[in-house]
Amino acid sequence: MTVLVVVAAERSTAYQASTTGTATPLLSWKVPASPGGDYVLALAVDKDGLIYAGSWIGTAVDVFGPDGARRRRLDVGRGAKALAVAPDGAIYVGTSDCRIVVFENDGTRTSELAVTPCRGASVEALAVGDDGVVYATAGNSVYAMDRQRTVRWHATSPRSADSLTLSPGGTVYVGAGDTVLAFGSDGKLRAKLAANGGLAASDGIDVVALAVGRSEMVFAGTRQRTVHAIDGNDGSLKWTFKPKGTPFALAVGPDDVVYVGSFDGNIHALDASRGTVRWRLSTGSGRWGEQPVHALALGGTGVMYAGVGSSVQAISVPTAR
Repeated sequence: MTVLVVVAAERSTAYQASTTGTATPLLSWKVPASPGGDYVLALAVDKDGLIYAGSWIGTAVDVFGPDGARRRRLDVGRGAKALAVAPDGAIYVGTSDCRIVVFENDGTRTSELAVTPCRGASVEALAVGDDGVVYATAGNSVYAMDRQRTVRWHATSPRSADSLTLSPGGTVYVGAGDTVLAFGSDGKLRAKLAANGGLAASDGIDVVALAVGRSEMVFAGTRQRTVHAIDGNDGSLKWTFKPKGTPFALAVGPDDVVYVGSFDGNIHALDASRGTVRWRLSTGSGRWGEQPVHALALGGTGVMYAGVGSSVQAISVPTAR
């Protein structure tokens, strides 16, 4: 049985950008967001433009204003690998000990959800629908919780469920091993999509990031250093992009662009329909893995936030071709 227990700026100009055409992304600000030096693994932006940043080792979520100034910290006690903001402004934080801590947008802690069974896993991904339903993955489990924070449904996957995203049509996509599982809002499994669009299987294809765009186009980032665009309606592969590092972060913009943040420290903007590169932004020099991009979140028009190493960076991005 599944039980859900309810318990009550640093400025920088040292940025290198290579562009396609005339598009030129620019760094606006950069702030340290993990005092212990751990990677920033999760980002979220609320309706007031506040940016929330979580890391694996830290015990709190840092909150920054649109100008990069730290506003407050939300104490969660354990590492925060997943963040989501609800339409009503509530902030959900998934922790390394299988809890979901809930805050109001003023920083008031309102409740804590203990997701069981957990078996030592962490909350890997969170998302909130327009109706306020919260979706989470932990271990081999997928959960849907209502506004009263009780479980609506619980599903299991054959492999660890490491990523999750919601489509505008209400489909819940979950990355589990080399498969993207598509659930309806009622928890019924609708489809199993090959993470590589049906290409020959190979080792290391585990899905680590998901995003969804128009017409149920699913973007899957894998440990095989690939991003696959898969039609969520029929499972067909539309295109493949290969960054130099594992694409741990994906985000879809309003102007038919998909952003890819990878372990090699680069952010790519791709045409969502064709997979062609619009521009590439390097987060700086250094040894391999010193500036990995583990999280991306979109702010207002033309603004994107990136978790780069142990920092949060605000980037002004082109909004037109």
